[in-house]
Amino acid sequence: MPSAVNVVLAIILIISAAIWLGGYFTLPMVSIISARTLDADSRVQFFKRFGRAYFIMAGSALAVALTIGWIFLAQTPWSGEHARIAVGSGALLLTLAAGIVQARDLTRRRTRLVQEPRDAELAKSVLFRARLAAGLRALIGMFSLGIVVQVALLLSAS
Repeated sequence: MPSAVNVVLAIILIISAAIWLGGYFTLPMVSIISARTLDADSRVQFFKRFGRAYFIMAGSALAVALTIGWIFLAQTPWSGEHARIAVGSGALLLTLAAGIVQARDLTRRRTRLVQEPRDAELAKSVLFRARLAAGLRALIGMFSLGIVVQVALLLSAS
């Protein structure tokens, strides 16, 4: 029978993972809707504010989920799933850091593009970096879901 502490930690882990993954899957919808309803300057301003708030909430949820997840994993014998979860966790954090740096750069470029809408070279760089952002988001999703799959495999084996 699990201890009361483990039950509470499991509940917090599930909620944290749901916040992280739910936010991840909601983000493209927010992006699409904002592109269809806001002018360029309003969209830049929206994402400046949204990005900070999202990072605080989703980043905190991810940190909690990874911390509690590793507390649970430390209670089980090391296995191949542990190694894959460790690699996935590291890759997720590195890709997330790259995504944050890239998002800030893209926001600065989009702000400049609003001020200089006829700068073709700047517009081209914004488009290129927006495609790079989509690739980084895809990697973040792949690593996040990969961790979930490996945890599910580990749990189903015990």
